[in-house]
Amino acid sequence: IKAATSYIKEPIVPTEIPGKIDCLKSTNKSGSVSKNKSSNGNYLGGFTSGSYAEYKIISKKDTTYTFSILLAAGDTQWNAQSFPVKLNGKKVAESNITGSTGWENFIPHEVSFKVPQGTHTLRITMVGGACNLSDITATFSVSTALTEFFEQEKVYSIEGTIFCDNTFTIYDILGRNITNMNGYLKKGIYIIKTDNSTHKVLVK
Repeated sequence: IKAATSYIKEPIVPTEIPGKIDCLKSTNKSGSVSKNKSSNGNYLGGFTSGSYAEYKIISKKDTTYTFSILLAAGDTQWNAQSFPVKLNGKKVAESNITGSTGWENFIPHEVSFKVPQGTHTLRITMVGGACNLSDITATFSVSTALTEFFEQEKVYSIEGTIFCDNTFTIYDILGRNITNMNGYLKKGIYIIKTDNSTHKVLVK
């Protein structure tokens, strides 16, 4: 008699944010949605109107995040029109979908909303047609205020100069180290790295 084989279901490990959410690591999705690979990266395909994908995320603080969601809608005849985002079953954001030049040419779509401390279920749904979904990146939202507090570090800017309580390095949005330009910074967004954390700072 052949013994029955038992399978132990692996526990779901939430993705910590800020960080990248692997599109293939969905914890729940519509039956039509499938995993795919291409030269442009992994993605979920097979979305039609009402199809969704869910992800478990964990945030260590109550704060607002910007989620950059890579979407490809390659045919105006069939493209989805928008994608609402739900957190724990509650709608927190929605954005229109910009068509791309192909079903594997992904365009970032950004939405921002507050995420409480703890573990949550993030759901992305396509409305009005088809669309493919690639990776999602969550970052701290840039405050319109000049002063931001992260992990008890004070980071702020005044007239082209960035200040921080600790030793820091300044990078532009292309990842170039421009610390030596502090004091002469142009208006824009900069990344500040210290020994403890990473910040986004808006120079006005």
